[in-house]
Amino acid sequence: MSSGFRFSDKPRQTIMPEVLSAVHYDFVPPNCITYHYRPDIWILNYPLLISNSSIKPAKLDKWLPVRPHQSNLLPPGCEWDEDYRTCTDKMCHSNYIMFSPGQYEDSLLKLCANSAGFCQFEDNENILGARVHEIADLATGGEARFLAVNGVLNLIIDLLLNFSAASDKADYRRTISGNRSPELKNMSLAESLTRLFNENPAAPFSIDYLAARLHVSRSTLSHRYSETYGETPMAAITRLRLNLCRGLLERGVPVKEIAGACGFCDEFHLMKTFRRVTGRTIGEYRRNIR
Repeated sequence: MSSGFRFSDKPRQTIMPEVLSAVHYDFVPPNCITYHYRPDIWILNYPLLISNSSIKPAKLDKWLPVRPHQSNLLPPGCEWDEDYRTCTDKMCHSNYIMFSPGQYEDSLLKLCANSAGFCQFEDNENILGARVHEIADLATGGEARFLAVNGVLNLIIDLLLNFSAASDKADYRRTISGNRSPELKNMSLAESLTRLFNENPAAPFSIDYLAARLHVSRSTLSHRYSETYGETPMAAITRLRLNLCRGLLERGVPVKEIAGACGFCDEFHLMKTFRRVTGRTIGEYRRNIR
């Protein structure tokens, strides 16, 4: 028995992360079978209640027990087997997300560049689990919940990249915690701004808002950002908004809904900004992608 929704078989764009499918999966495993997988998309699975099953990535010469609150991040092309031959006849519960990471693909691939070819996350505080459950639950609302689902996906990717630390048990294992990882000390101002935007694209961004959230003064943010990246912080926000807008236009989302999701005041503000920056109207853009 399962509940959830498949939004798409393939991602529509490459900039913003995009959920393709999210599912709550309840099942009684057959205790006489193994399965072999080699997906061509990213998968994040999160077991909640599993009895005596195990997985074996192709790169490892041993089986790994599947435990609750121990999530697996599997990149495209990663081969693995699941073994249910010693399972009991008890009901098992798990959540799955199939997704495209957009601009974060290289960063996630670095997590999976290890002896197992995938990454396993210990989540004893249920920080990641709560988000995965939320995204699978939202997906039951179907296409109407697409924007909400992808908002949570951005938070999940942030957890994987920035709230996990390497484990001393194996090079493919990391631990999720409520503390940001030490790697963030070296994060650039542009990366910080982009991650802040992805947390909530509809937020009321302004120089004062950005400065407060990025923990710098208003003048420091304006001058340092412009000198370093050749655009103002607000120009960067507009660029990120329009990147998101393009992806939603390609999905056929109504312009009014896109305006709210991307942080524009209304449809007119979105259409005016889109034409000013891209040199095309939204109607022209949509005709070209059909």
